[in-house]
Amino acid sequence: MFGWGMPGDHGGGDGRFMAKEVRYDWAQAGRDVALLLALREARQRVLAALAEAAEDGEAFARLVQAQRDMVLLVAEFFFALKAMEIAAPAALAAFVASHNRHLDQRIEGEFKNKAGGLADRLREGKFGAGAIRMIELTRAEQGRIELSQSDIARFLVEVMSDETCRKVLAGLAEAGLLKTRREPINRAVMVWSEGVLEAAFGRHLADLRAIVAAQA
Repeated sequence: MFGWGMPGDHGGGDGRFMAKEVRYDWAQAGRDVALLLALREARQRVLAALAEAAEDGEAFARLVQAQRDMVLLVAEFFFALKAMEIAAPAALAAFVASHNRHLDQRIEGEFKNKAGGLADRLREGKFGAGAIRMIELTRAEQGRIELSQSDIARFLVEVMSDETCRKVLAGLAEAGLLKTRREPINRAVMVWSEGVLEAAFGRHLADLRAIVAAQA
């Protein structure tokens, strides 16, 4: 789940964990092609389920045409919030702290003394004390997890740019799969899910479990 709660450095980017040789048993290719097709079908099913649930099907179709993979990553994020029971204040604080620790590991590891590109994005993806306090206050006031577009972009910094994240969130809101409101004080766009997005992704994972079991 984007490294949340995962110990250690990822190592990507400097080639330290590049295999000298890649081996594959081509005698298993037939089974693996069948698995690939089943996985593709499962992906199509979750997108079809979201399209059916969308209040504005045309808006969702436009979004998927432009950002299909990013839609699934955002759905995965909201599924993680629900599945990991992040709504509790202590769990929410631990979740943010885990995110910051994970980014620190990458910044002090593979991106140490590097600038530009993902290195800068990772540094900007950390939550400062003020941002953490706002998340906690909003949770207390609203009685649910509401995250700003900027908060979600920080959580997803490793897999998409801020701009792409905002576009996908706006598109999902236009389709009716996410809810938004404008914070009156700082005018931040607050985002939350009422359950459809994460439930559809949960069904997707259940489909994947069934596929893997059938291939065993």
